[in-house]
Amino acid sequence: MITSGPVGRTSRALLALSSLAVAGFAGATVTPSQLEAQGVRGTVELLGRYVEMRPLIQDTVSRSLVEESENGNLFYGDYPVYCSGGEKCDYWRSQGVQGATALTADLTFTAWGLGITGLSATATLRVRDNNDSEFLWPRTDDSFDAMLAYLQYVNGGVRVRAGRLRTLSGLGFSGYDGLSAWWEPTRWLRVEGYGGRSLARGLYDPRNEILSGLENFHTDQDADLFGAFAEFEPQPGSTISLRYQREIWRDRSALLSERASVDARTMALHPVVLLASADWDFAFATVGKAHLTAQVPIRSAGLLIEATARRYRPYFELWTIWGYFSPAAYHEGELRVTWSLVDDLSVHGLAGYRTYADAYASSTPWGELETDARRFGGGLTWARGCISPF
Repeated sequence: MITSGPVGRTSRALLALSSLAVAGFAGATVTPSQLEAQGVRGTVELLGRYVEMRPLIQDTVSRSLVEESENGNLFYGDYPVYCSGGEKCDYWRSQGVQGATALTADLTFTAWGLGITGLSATATLRVRDNNDSEFLWPRTDDSFDAMLAYLQYVNGGVRVRAGRLRTLSGLGFSGYDGLSAWWEPTRWLRVEGYGGRSLARGLYDPRNEILSGLENFHTDQDADLFGAFAEFEPQPGSTISLRYQREIWRDRSALLSERASVDARTMALHPVVLLASADWDFAFATVGKAHLTAQVPIRSAGLLIEATARRYRPYFELWTIWGYFSPAAYHEGELRVTWSLVDDLSVHGLAGYRTYADAYASSTPWGELETDARRFGGGLTWARGCISPF
């Protein structure tokens, strides 16, 4: 259901990118005259969405046309109305239906055999287009992003990467333009150091582009990110990981974040697997997220039972307004059961109970705040050729 109209330059770029990628991967076989073991491997993912919505618009109505309900609320037809004592009252009404089309193409590839043993190049590129939609779908005005783009050199237990990188850890997704060095001196120890220009969280764009409208509040919008990681394996099947990460404005005027995390996994109680993690926010001297999970497989019945105790506290960088508030955490207990019917097919169900910390807000325009919640869910997974958890 794509709206009619001329196809933009970005739409043509989507098609061109896909065609070139497919042709490139199909022709990645190397002739004997080329460098030995040279090759490229990658994937192309195309995604299209069509969304319809009724945007809200603020309007006014004469006070004489407003009706009052038995409980004192004001309405104009079916619309709630706010009157401040003048001749006009304010309300929000929906406009007509509008549609938006979001087209995305992701090209991910790794190339090796670049003339130096152990050297490779990896990139994930994204192209977007809104196809002249009636309203702007988020991020479609940014037609191109390099999600990842780095060179990697591996030699024995050493791995070095340079370019556009990201870390995936208990501290979240952090992107940066810089360098990372990984070293595995022994079988039971792995260490890493990394750093560079910090990218806007979740957007893969430099902060000076994202915050360009806030120049009066930030004299230097660029920030640097530094981190260190260590993983120990005291015995086979058990690991402990420690991570420290800091982000600071390049002019050293203030910190954006300073956090650390610990993750652990052990099979010492075999067949039970224990997983645990927690992170620490130095600025507020408090625990952020934490969880303890016990996985119990019952192979004879094809069942995997997971019991989790969880604490979650929302995290916001210190430069945002949320740095002046204390987000309310919640604690949760969850039970999840997965049943593998066959190797390729499984079903799962879950139930959880959650309690919220005091938000220091006794009521809202919608009534009293709830202090607990119950969650239920389930699903079915089919993946051809997948490996059973047992």
